[in-house]
Amino acid sequence: MSAGEILPGLDTFAEDDTLSWESFVARVSDPKASWDWRRRDNRREAALGLATRCDAAELYESLRLSDPLVATRESFSGTVVSGVVTTVPARTRIEVTLDHLACRLRENAAVEGFPGYPRDVPRADGRGPWLHGRVAATRVTTDERLVVTVTDAVVRSGPARIGQRVTRRPRSVDPRQQRSGRHELHRRYAARRSWLSGGSPPVPRRRDVPLDVVVAAAE
Repeated sequence: MSAGEILPGLDTFAEDDTLSWESFVARVSDPKASWDWRRRDNRREAALGLATRCDAAELYESLRLSDPLVATRESFSGTVVSGVVTTVPARTRIEVTLDHLACRLRENAAVEGFPGYPRDVPRADGRGPWLHGRVAATRVTTDERLVVTVTDAVVRSGPARIGQRVTRRPRSVDPRQQRSGRHELHRRYAARRSWLSGGSPPVPRRRDVPLDVVVAAAE
């Protein structure tokens, strides 16, 4: 049994599942394709399948942080951090002194935030986060307090105030951007020319990996 409200955003998975199923049915029912379930996926199918699974995992983890209980739990691991604004050197730059030293928000990481503690995570209201920006630097003070500097900070209701409590988390994943990225990946693999040798080099992407996957991949 389940009770309570459905986590906002979960309907995106149903839409993606419907699209994947319709694509699969169209492929296996095409008389010209002579599809054989024993054959391996080609490079385009394998790349899109991997991208789809990775996107689904990242979107689910992002949606879970919108749950107050999950946000509170992740505050102990440093995925979600809470602290007090101690300096506002510029309108688009703020410094927050955290309650704990645990912080997994690295430099250049896109973040968003809201006033209060992790348990005060707001429900989606369609207006976007109260604060969004990018982690510029982190430092530890002489009294062993972790200070995180956020640049390109945009506060929805005006500039942040010194002494204001703020909770921050990784920037929410946008499913529309994920779909756009998969469409672009499909387009590139469908092109006759090689796109791997041209254009900008790929950017390394880091994500949490389950321990059993790490063990299986190790030599």
